[in-house]
Amino acid sequence: MQEMIDLYNKNRERTGKVIAKGTEDTCQLKGEYRLIVHVCIFNSYGEMLIQRRQPFKRYFADQWDITVGGAVQAGETSAQAGEREVFEELGLKISLKNRHPLLSMNFAKGFGDVYLIEKNDIDIDKLTLQYEEVKSVRWATREKIFSMIDNGKFIPYNKGFIEMLFFKRNHSDNFIDSRKFHFNKNLIPIKFYDSLTDEQLSDEDTVKYAVIIARYREHFIFCKHIDRNTYELPGGHREHGETITQAAERELREETGATDFVMSPICGYKVEDYGILYFAEVFELGEELSHEIQRIKLFKKIPNRLTYPYIHPFLLMEAKKRHFIAL
Repeated sequence: MQEMIDLYNKNRERTGKVIAKGTEDTCQLKGEYRLIVHVCIFNSYGEMLIQRRQPFKRYFADQWDITVGGAVQAGETSAQAGEREVFEELGLKISLKNRHPLLSMNFAKGFGDVYLIEKNDIDIDKLTLQYEEVKSVRWATREKIFSMIDNGKFIPYNKGFIEMLFFKRNHSDNFIDSRKFHFNKNLIPIKFYDSLTDEQLSDEDTVKYAVIIARYREHFIFCKHIDRNTYELPGGHREHGETITQAAERELREETGATDFVMSPICGYKVEDYGILYFAEVFELGEELSHEIQRIKLFKKIPNRLTYPYIHPFLLMEAKKRHFIAL
């Protein structure tokens, strides 16, 4: 069935005129505007889910794009269209009920609404991709998207637009409250716990992550992922059959090359899922690193270019508060 779209006047009011999608060049007259919608999905590590368009698409064939986007169909609100587009293109059900777009923009022939959401339970290997639209998906940092734009692999958005998407993810307001500390704890829903129950710790579906603040010769160890130009603390997902401490020890060995260390738990934390924060005093470093880690680097202070700038500073501050480290 042919998709139909509403046309609007300059005040974003429906004119009552409906045209077939794809006929805009011939049927959309001067002073008539259409409405499009984008939904950007982020995870708690500050990465955006991006899609690669099919090579047979008419526009921007085989290039990468933000999560999903498309025309608002006749009779739909932009929120309804966003829910539909995400389900059609990714097979993922989301709710935008009672949510307004964080960005609304004008372009030459229409209006565009952008919704930003955060979901951390997405297994991208299990998504149902719409063959007509989407070739593949992946997570990407802001820096990775910038690199892909430079290399001609990503739709050539203005980098300021991409920067705004990543900024607005954690800033629904446009004002800075100067009365608050630089790392505003309201920017991200992160909570800390003195302890978790044995039942929680043993449940692989409850406590999923281990992050390690590692120190070697009075320096913090940060890792540089092969696909990123930023630095991050060692850590990662717990694998099946591991205790969370075994996961932390494995991640430390794989990502830093540590061969001799002493590790202690600092506290539990939760963003969307639970994790355990550890401190490790490293006495010896080897040369073998995980294939995902390009290199490690030692810092006296927190580096400026963090992969997860809205999570790792809070973890480090909590470790300082609990007297494990000094900053």
